[in-house]
Amino acid sequence: MAELFGPATALSVHRLRAVFAHVRQDLVLHLSEEPAVDHDPGARLHDGKLKLCDARVAMEYVAERHGWQDAFSDRIDVRARERAAIAAFDGIVLPAFHASLRGEPMVGATRKAVLTELRELAQVAHATGYRPDSALALWTAPAAQRMRWLRDVSPFATLMGEWLELGSWFDAALAQPSVSRTAPNRAAVHVGVATSKSA
Repeated sequence: MAELFGPATALSVHRLRAVFAHVRQDLVLHLSEEPAVDHDPGARLHDGKLKLCDARVAMEYVAERHGWQDAFSDRIDVRARERAAIAAFDGIVLPAFHASLRGEPMVGATRKAVLTELRELAQVAHATGYRPDSALALWTAPAAQRMRWLRDVSPFATLMGEWLELGSWFDAALAQPSVSRTAPNRAAVHVGVATSKSA
């Protein structure tokens, strides 16, 4: 049976727990109470002798290993855009969110890049039929949940709210039992942010 290691509040932990729940596979959890900080070091997945420290690689491995055949679109062009949107979300949108938690304003080129990627994410979600149980949804929705939970610390959720198509899609994804039942404690996420700011 696969084992998952990492901070209980880590975004990568929530993402992989949701994926395992979606494919209906049991998972042994080894979760610590230490606060997850931005750019969280990532969940570590052990499956027998295989050890994966990149959560995106682990997600695709789990999808293949357990027959999640509709994780991505059946159209090759849309599949490529889904994977690109996941990479851009983690490479551009999340770092801007983490910076906002430190009080850094999102202006200029950073704001433009984030808006561009959110627009592309909305278009890709549309191309998939706004499926709330796709890999794209299960990957991005947990992050959107944190943005909403931390709206008292960061204005980022307000920016996300400008994209109504994404808001409804995220709502549907977050309502999936695989996502809602694997979410960390909301208060613990707040404590983790406060701890990382004071460190």
